[in-house]
Amino acid sequence: MLSVGARNFEPGFSPDSPIYSTISRNIAATGDWLKLDASIPDFQPYFADHPHLAFWAVGAIFRWLPAADWSARILGHLFYVLFLMMFFWEVRRLNGEVCAVWSVLLLWSWYIFSNTFSSFMMDPGVLFFGSASLFLWYRTIEKPHGLTAFASGLALALAIMIKGMAALPFLVIAFGLSLLAWRQQRPSVRIVLGYGFGALLPLSLYALTVLQSHVPDFFSVYFHRQFEKRIGQEFSLLRAFDAEYWKLLLRYTYGLLPLAILSWIQSPLRSNSSLWLPTLSLLI
Repeated sequence: MLSVGARNFEPGFSPDSPIYSTISRNIAATGDWLKLDASIPDFQPYFADHPHLAFWAVGAIFRWLPAADWSARILGHLFYVLFLMMFFWEVRRLNGEVCAVWSVLLLWSWYIFSNTFSSFMMDPGVLFFGSASLFLWYRTIEKPHGLTAFASGLALALAIMIKGMAALPFLVIAFGLSLLAWRQQRPSVRIVLGYGFGALLPLSLYALTVLQSHVPDFFSVYFHRQFEKRIGQEFSLLRAFDAEYWKLLLRYTYGLLPLAILSWIQSPLRSNSSLWLPTLSLLI
């Protein structure tokens, strides 16, 4: 927390954060938890690029603390600590404590990653809940249990409620893990229903609340912007073969990305199932 909190009292935000903070401030000021008002004419009658959950969380903080840069950063700081703790626990469980310590230190050293949590952005929340969903689902595959499956689905739903369709890759990774683990053994109906119920229950309540509110067209605006403006105009599988993308990724990871290849050589995927989760995450 100190590594990101040291910048807590600096003025200024990333480009999107002032808009998000304004929406949350208006929620706190008006008590209207469903209308996302950015106080910008172009984003009226409400801002529909992201779902409500993160705005609700920061809006709740603003009900108790002054609406300012430092208070808007609190949520990101919490997600930073929670993610690194969860990441440490899971890597330690799968690969031992030495690997877990080095993994956390390496991740902590990447300033681009850490600085993301020092602003009001959607990425910290979707990373935490999406990763929690994957870790819980991996545990479910190892030792099937309906409650763990339910918690995994619930975590995925919370990730979706923070950043919408940006959370869907976590579902794709979970599906890939399922295919790899259950090639010879089908999952029980109880496990599948537990996961589905965990995801659909909060999403259904959220959808019904919005549809019955004074902003019932929120989702139609959201999907219009996502499909027609973002995915339709920006998404391309060819970007995976763009040399500039890989150059940036190598630079952002201090040139250590090729170590993944060495890990596969040293411990082949067919003999080390714990490598499937990071491998699928990298590919997706």
